[in-house]
Amino acid sequence: MAEVVKSLNGILYNDNGTLFNGTFAGKNYKNGILATATTSDAPPMATWIITALQSIPDLNTLYQKVRNPDGSFKYDVATITAMINDTEWYRLNGPTVAQKLIDRIKGGENNYREGVNEFRQTVSKVATELGLDASDPAISSYLSALGENAYLHNWTPAQLEGVITSNTEIVKKIKGGLYSKQTSDIVDYANTMGSVTSAGDMTNYTQRLLGLTDKNGVRVRSSVDDIKAEIRKNTITKYGVFADQLNAGVSLWDLTSNYRQKIADKLEVDPDTIKWDDPLFKDGKIFQSVDPKDPSKIIARPLWEADKMIMGDERWQYTKNADALYMGYGKAMLTKFGRVA
Repeated sequence: MAEVVKSLNGILYNDNGTLFNGTFAGKNYKNGILATATTSDAPPMATWIITALQSIPDLNTLYQKVRNPDGSFKYDVATITAMINDTEWYRLNGPTVAQKLIDRIKGGENNYREGVNEFRQTVSKVATELGLDASDPAISSYLSALGENAYLHNWTPAQLEGVITSNTEIVKKIKGGLYSKQTSDIVDYANTMGSVTSAGDMTNYTQRLLGLTDKNGVRVRSSVDDIKAEIRKNTITKYGVFADQLNAGVSLWDLTSNYRQKIADKLEVDPDTIKWDDPLFKDGKIFQSVDPKDPSKIIARPLWEADKMIMGDERWQYTKNADALYMGYGKAMLTKFGRVA
């Protein structure tokens, strides 16, 4: 087609002086005049539609379908847009992604890249919070690609976190960060509820927070509150004597503080150093016992009984308390036999 060299009074001419017929600047012309419903059966066409139909391979067939033999378009912009929305390409990508790809054509590559870069910043923030090191080449490459996907799908930070943590290889690279903090929170709570947390327990908590795949291939995640509720339930099952208080939110640590203090006083140690695996505390030995009136029941051990138990512990034999008691006994015996006044 000859090149357009001039426009006089809205009429386009070819360089040879003949009237222009075809598409120019995204608009249809017939006999040099912009085509309208009265001047042409072929409606004017938006540039972005032409570009989309030509540049997206899956839409090439539609491009041929909507054109006349002379290259003009059979339908208007609204009709062709509806036809695009009805394609397999649109359905497979979904309305959000498809619209972003079309907006890339409408608004230009610079606008598209600005949007992608904004989402990459969000991806980077979420990744850092999770404990991922962006200086790792593998992580950096993954996050860069994820930024564009996040923009296309318009993912929220919460959705991004879900996408990242569903990648098993990337999850292996998480160190510290959000899930480490959440795991530490659970461990602290478990300690107040009478549990001794092993390294294996901590790994299990972290994996459950990130999500485990069940037998049906469905990824199931537990929240911090879910895991804490399980810990509380296990404590109630094990130490039912305090069930009502535990259900009310009181910790086992607080409920047994008087026993811990008594052990500390008798053994002459810091009460905070007495852990749940201490021989006197393990399995609730110091603070619960069988009801002498009803052997089928467990009751809170009276403090005077706890006192006797502590004095029966080997460690007590080496305390100043024991020395003072033994000296007192010795003096009493000597007094009895008249050895001392």
